[in-house]
Amino acid sequence: MTAAQLVRVRRGFTLLELMLALTLTAIAASVAGASIVAARRTGERVDAHKADGEAEARLRAVLTDMLRHAPAADRTSEPLLQLQRNESGTVLTFLTTGVQLPLGTGPVWRATLMVDSSGLRLDAEPVAGSAPGIAITMQLTGVRTLDVDVLEAARAGELAQWRSDWPLAQSRPAAIALRWQRATEPATPLVAVLDPLGAGQAVP
Repeated sequence: MTAAQLVRVRRGFTLLELMLALTLTAIAASVAGASIVAARRTGERVDAHKADGEAEARLRAVLTDMLRHAPAADRTSEPLLQLQRNESGTVLTFLTTGVQLPLGTGPVWRATLMVDSSGLRLDAEPVAGSAPGIAITMQLTGVRTLDVDVLEAARAGELAQWRSDWPLAQSRPAAIALRWQRATEPATPLVAVLDPLGAGQAVP
């Protein structure tokens, strides 16, 4: 073999060099692919967390409006607020005029707040004979528990007292505290003052 032929042979790649190059390329592609997948999953988690935050903010706003606008007791024969506790959890049912604008003057709706297999669910529908309307459902996924306490109006010389039941069918408490909790997050309180004078100093 001449010197010129030997130089031409050395200019090519050996099988070992080719295999090494292919291996390094495959490793680089694998690392890049894993990074892309991780970035995509992180983005999806961020988007999901943002969507959950927005859904919770909407639910809080709707609940607050509903709770603060109660119909007059003479507009309905149903209990204004019911609080039930059983093995399945807590169920809050109340009547409201805080669904349609202008709030407080519209038809009477019946709202139910409870936890089911999907999470926290708020259902609202017009009371029969009040006005036609389409039922409303709002869902907050991932919620495992719901706790409700109501504030009995303050009496002369006494502070208002929180309680876990509400036996007064045709009256409403001075305030209501709702706490729901997801699997990995602390309980989220929502306190709605229904009667500022009755609540006194029991609600900050």
